[in-house]
Amino acid sequence: MVERSRDRIARVFEHNRWLARQNPAMRERLFDLAQISSVEAGHWLYDAGDEARGLYGLLEGSVRLLAWLERGEYRLVNIAGKGEIFGYAGSSVGGRRQLTAVAREPSQLLYLPEHGLATLAREFPQFWQAFAEFAAGQLQGAVHALVEALNLPPTALIASRLVHFAGLPHAVASREGIGIGLSQQELGEITGLSRKTVNQVLKAMEQDGYVKTSYRRILVCNAAALQAIVTGDAENE
Repeated sequence: MVERSRDRIARVFEHNRWLARQNPAMRERLFDLAQISSVEAGHWLYDAGDEARGLYGLLEGSVRLLAWLERGEYRLVNIAGKGEIFGYAGSSVGGRRQLTAVAREPSQLLYLPEHGLATLAREFPQFWQAFAEFAAGQLQGAVHALVEALNLPPTALIASRLVHFAGLPHAVASREGIGIGLSQQELGEITGLSRKTVNQVLKAMEQDGYVKTSYRRILVCNAAALQAIVTGDAENE
């Protein structure tokens, strides 16, 4: 049986910035209405174009978010990790999923179905406004990432993505730095850069002491230095 504990769920999502700003009673009710399930790596949660029937959150593991390209292939656009919420766009853009979600590893999911959303909105009328703010913030982040991808040179683009992932709830802080569960290949897919370019940039960053790389993991040792790369390159455009 899947363990269910409001305290445990609250601990996992305590660093989720959107949830942290919400009414505590509404937040607890959301947790109570949600369903918990476990999936194996490779499990498809939903496909782009599917009818949107609720929100997802991650208690454990990670999920690959993919966009379908006209040339007939999927493109990795993001990885959702522990403590993150995803699947919001379909509830605010025509009722259809905008991306495909596939479990990246064995994962435990929090799922708030459509009727749960309706119940939450009925009991807390401010929920839809809070949800709209969340969706708008996510859209703003996506637009910002697109602008960077179109304008920043490779080193600054990679630095920006690393800073972004280091600030997410599932990043793990230690004395050495901030650990990100992300492979070099995945970083290349997300940025649209070749694996060779990503390897070269990360090697240079590692020599400077900004990062350390290992299997499916990147340790950010100096986030301030990476942010300085982004700012400096952006100012020189």
